[in-house]
This record gives sequence, structure tokens and C-alpha cells, in this order.
Amino acid sequence: MQNKKSQNNSVYMDAKREWNERYGSYIKQAHTWKIISISLMLITLLAVGGFIYTSSQNRFIPYIVQINKLGEPISIFRAKATIIKDPKIIKFSLSEFIVNYRTIYNDKDVQVQMIKKAYNYLSANSPAYNMLTQYFVDNPPFHQNKRVVVKIISVLNLSKNSWQIDWEEETFNSKGELTQTENYKGITKFAIVPPTSEERILKNPIGLYITEFNFNQKIK
Repeated sequence: MQNKKSQNNSVYMDAKREWNERYGSYIKQAHTWKIISISLMLITLLAVGGFIYTSSQNRFIPYIVQINKLGEPISIFRAKATIIKDPKIIKFSLSEFIVNYRTIYNDKDVQVQMIKKAYNYLSANSPAYNMLTQYFVDNPPFHQNKRVVVKIISVLNLSKNSWQIDWEEETFNSKGELTQTENYKGITKFAIVPPTSEERILKNPIGLYITEFNFNQKIK
């Protein structure tokens, strides 16, 4: 009886050993591939997530170009957030808008370029944009027998995003003779929207967009 039991156990052990040798390696390999598959899936998810995050970020960096009186660049540097909010940069941007908006040249090509530069500081369909468009419809600056030179007098900060601009306009006739001098005051509001394309960086590096603008002539 004992020998028969030992013989049965031996047969069982032999069968178990054969099963382990034949199928154990398959199961182990399947388990290994399962771990590899899960690892690859996690890596893929991380890669896709990283790509989406990177794509959503602004990869364009605004730069400030400093020029001399002749319009030649003398220095260039990256525009940091603190620089963008610098009152000097804001004053320059607002002054450039007024000069391009109100200046009148006899040269049509120069006039077109100045109008385009003025629109660079406006958001489409904003009150300021609509105001400027209607102004040029009512007062086309082309083919006028005069020239208007704009001189910025002061740019003052009234509140967080509200500024007052005072300027003088000198009108010259076709002979170059000064015929009239007028003074104006304007109130403007703006928003800073960092550029998201290379085109916008070149046109408006700091992303200052005038949303509201009203002005009137000063009566002496």
C-alpha cells in the first residue's frame, strides 16, 4: 500500500514538473510582455500629455528693439513681464499710436504704412478699432494739400489701464508754411495680450491693445 502511494506521488510530481517545464516558461513570458505593454502604454500617455502641454504653451518670445533717431536698431533684448509693464514702454507705445494715427503726409505710401502701424495697436471690433475706422472714412488722409506733424507733449497714467495723452498738431501748407497749431487731449484704455505668433511679435512686440480711445481739441 505504501509503495503504491509513493508511486502515485512520483507520477504526480513528474507530471507537475513536465507541466512547469512545458508551460511555465510561456506563462512567465506572457507576464513579462504584459508588464512591458503596460509600461509602453504609460510612456505613450506621458509623451502625448507632454506634447499637448507643450503645444498649448506660447513658444513665441517678444523682444524689445531699441532704435536711434535714424531708425537704426542699436540693441535688442527679450521682453520680460516686468519690462512689458514698464511705464516707459507703455508711454512709447501709446505715443506711437497717436503719431501714426494723426500724422498726415503727402506721400501716399508713407501714409498707408502709418495707418497700418496705428491699427497694430487695436483689437478688431473693439470700440477703439471702430472709432478709428469711422474716422478714416469721414476724414481720409490721402490727397490733402497739407501736412500735419504731431508732437507728443505728455503721457500720464490716470489709473491701472487708463492713460491721458496730450499732443500738439502743426499744419503746413504745400509751400511748407505753418498755417495752424492745435492742441489735443485723449483718454485711452488698453489691455496687454502677449503675442502668440511671429507676425504679431513683429507688429506689436509687447501685445498692448487699445480698447477705448476718446479725444477732443483743447480750446485756448
